[in-house]
Amino acid sequence: MKRLIIAAALLVIVAAVCVVSLGVQVNNTQYLLDELEQVQQAYDDGNIELCRTLSRDFVKTFEEKTKHFPLFMRHADIQKIEETVVPLPVMIAEGDGGHFAAQLAVCRNQLEKLSNVETPLTENIF
Repeated sequence: MKRLIIAAALLVIVAAVCVVSLGVQVNNTQYLLDELEQVQQAYDDGNIELCRTLSRDFVKTFEEKTKHFPLFMRHADIQKIEETVVPLPVMIAEGDGGHFAAQLAVCRNQLEKLSNVETPLTENIF
């Protein structure tokens, strides 16, 4: 009987850790998407100075919000997105608006896919 209770307790602990990690991932990804929307809005409004500032802040925020993601997901997924995020401030600072807009769209797409892929749905399991 003790083994059964221990097994049930371990199962509950594992389930709780899974739920907490998924909640952290979903909240942080949504936060990053919201910040990316602010960068996009500043770019669309033509406010390049604000866009530069927001882009620099977005890189820092991305690093902060995703530092625990590799604990429960593949490092390559986060690294791929980081390679898209890091050049954003440089592109806007150099006046490369066309590439900046494209890189911003790629970054948004990657974050949205990350959110969708990590959600425990039947199509993601099989």
